[in-house]
Amino acid sequence: MHEFIKNRDLDLFQKWKIKLDVVDEQKLTHEGEEEMLLLAERMQSRFPGIFDNVYSNTSYKVIAGF
Repeated sequence: MHEFIKNRDLDLFQKWKIKLDVVDEQKLTHEGEEEMLLLAERMQSRFPGIFDNVYSNTSYKVIAGF
């Protein structure tokens, strides 16, 4: 039974196609947003002299690079 499930899942993953529009490709999931917020809080805690403003989406411009 386990071998069948593994093979079936592998087959499904190999056939899987990601369907994202160009405008959606850089959007985060809810979990991604939470992770970025926690990362920002840690950075602000470690470098208080650099990040002295309380965060709002208008305080800092964050650019994702990949």
